[in-house]
Amino acid sequence: MRVTLCQKFNVQYAYTKLPNRFGQIDQTLINEKLTSTYSTILGIKCFTLLPLFLCSQLVPRCNSTGQAVPICKQICKESIHRCSFFLDIFDIEWPDEIDCDKLPDSNDPDICVGNRQAMELNQLANRHSK
Repeated sequence: MRVTLCQKFNVQYAYTKLPNRFGQIDQTLINEKLTSTYSTILGIKCFTLLPLFLCSQLVPRCNSTGQAVPICKQICKESIHRCSFFLDIFDIEWPDEIDCDKLPDSNDPDICVGNRQAMELNQLANRHSK
């Protein structure tokens, strides 16, 4: 499945598993949802890992055993924390199905997506603050 918006923001993985966590299986509808609903907020760049968060929700990465890999809890919470203000301004709502507390947290990329990227961001930020 080719998801143009995810590729534009450099979210790279080769395989996805459908239906996604919202029960969506129609690739065209998923692409439209990303483009129509979230392209504005992605353009604001409220959180570097927001594209990974949104793409992982709508087109989840598939691990080597064929299972969908959810986003990590911390990335979910950080995305909502950093971007909710902007979503309110543009009258965009997070899907009700997004419940960060139900997501796993692990450094194992076969358990959840995003912790490695978050650690890299923190290391980069720490280098620049010294």
